[in-house]
Amino acid sequence: MKFNSLVIVFFLFILFSANSFATNGYFSHGTGIKNRALAGAGVAFPQDAMAGATNPAGMAFVGNRFDIGTVLFSPDRDFSSSNSLANGNGGAFTLGPNSETSGDKLFPIPSMGFNKLISDRTAIGLSIYGNGGLNTTYDDGTASFDPDGPGPMGVGRFPGALGGGTTGVDLFQIFFNLSIAHKVSENISLGISPIFAVQGFRANGLGAFAGFTKTFAESGGMALPDDLTSNGQDYAIGGGVQVGALVKDVVDTVDFGISYRSKIYMDEFKDYSDLFAEDGDFDVPPTLWVGFAYHPTTNLSFVFDFQRIWYEEIDSISNDVQNLFRCPTAGLGGTDIESCLGGDNGGGFGWSDINIFKLGMQ
Repeated sequence: MKFNSLVIVFFLFILFSANSFATNGYFSHGTGIKNRALAGAGVAFPQDAMAGATNPAGMAFVGNRFDIGTVLFSPDRDFSSSNSLANGNGGAFTLGPNSETSGDKLFPIPSMGFNKLISDRTAIGLSIYGNGGLNTTYDDGTASFDPDGPGPMGVGRFPGALGGGTTGVDLFQIFFNLSIAHKVSENISLGISPIFAVQGFRANGLGAFAGFTKTFAESGGMALPDDLTSNGQDYAIGGGVQVGALVKDVVDTVDFGISYRSKIYMDEFKDYSDLFAEDGDFDVPPTLWVGFAYHPTTNLSFVFDFQRIWYEEIDSISNDVQNLFRCPTAGLGGTDIESCLGGDNGGGFGWSDINIFKLGMQ
């Protein structure tokens, strides 16, 4: 492929990755066409140059190749809300009643990789892929700080799903795994991948939460935050490392694979430092894959993977949203300024670590 063609492919990859979406929390369930077709299982079943994203050791077994593909993903995203039981209590923040559908519909999720054998036992390769993300856009809806106020847009009622106009988020992550794999024997390989990562984030319509920010609390309620919402797309870069091992025929017709990816340490989202915990920190959690591939015949394979994602390692993801009630400006007697948005204990999504089981047949 000529250099100019590679530049165009790379540009399209970056462009389309901004619309990536995922299913295991915000992670994609698999990487590359073949891996995704097996429910993301494949730590012991490398098939193409995207193997480095799951297990870098697998690159020693896939030969010289170049792979590119795109998955078209179209999840339904909507929400319904009814007036809460807090109605009539004055000052309660209430959504709706609303029934809204996100304006974002179809998402191409691309992947691209190449692999080169530099000796009979050693390979180097590059796997580029969207690790995950999410985005939503809600143009309509209403929210209220006074459920008994006159509506639909009178005193106490505000436009937008969260009372700040058009509401939505856009998060994407692009990983570049540079893999080096070596066969220590005919059946055993080890691999390592330094990882370079780029992520982007945008949020709109969150102005109603200005009073819950660390900036607002530190100013004694005199200064509104500049880095909470509607600041366009912000970008962060970072890196980590992934290691893996693959054993062919650990028992007859059964292969075993294991891979671990470290936490990916990212720059802070400076333009959203009043939103995410720890002044805009949004690292990528560490992940473990363990799995088997069983080949009863030359034309039939069963693959099983266990995957664990440590979301609790990332405060901006795992902190409970109820932490905001301890913020001094929340009006509930709280005194912990670090529990406000942007603080070290600032409210997050409340996600826990997750275990994922994957089974595929080819």
